[in-house]
Amino acid sequence: MNSYGFNAPETYQGLAVDEHLWVIGGTQLFRDDVSVATCSSDWHSVSWLDPMVIASCASKVELFSTDGDRIEIFSALPEGRLIKSGRIKNDGRLLLQFTQNQYLLDVDSFEVTAVSGYEMILPQWQSVPAPMTQSLQSQFRVQDLTWERFILDVHAGRWFGGWGWLLMDLGAIFMLTLALSGVV
Repeated sequence: MNSYGFNAPETYQGLAVDEHLWVIGGTQLFRDDVSVATCSSDWHSVSWLDPMVIASCASKVELFSTDGDRIEIFSALPEGRLIKSGRIKNDGRLLLQFTQNQYLLDVDSFEVTAVSGYEMILPQWQSVPAPMTQSLQSQFRVQDLTWERFILDVHAGRWFGGWGWLLMDLGAIFMLTLALSGVV
């Protein structure tokens, strides 16, 4: 992945829920060291609304059981880019924060109500232990890199640098020469 410019996140943030650590790292969401969801943009919020864990990125909000099972995906956001989400102070409801507006999301009916002036409880992030960080980095995945692109890059010789195309062409000419000469 490094040759394509994709690097695993250096730091991970975790939220402890029922003796498990919900970890966000770039575009991946983990429960302990098991990947449970991905997003096209970085995850920025994880909240615990008993009995659910709510995770959000810029384009969606996902609801999970505390066991790590996905309950629902809410992607019909009232505005374009979600900045953060979290519980309301002294309340158990979910607040969605956009650039200028706030909305309450009812996690049972998925009704969205415009509000203002609510204070959000931000999660108390915990540091992720070093062994778990290494495990998470080894599981790093990229959505933009497809098998088709990888095979085309190998076939075109891009892995051999700027002269890779010439090396691949010379190899093809050599094999063609062997085939026509009857050696192979």
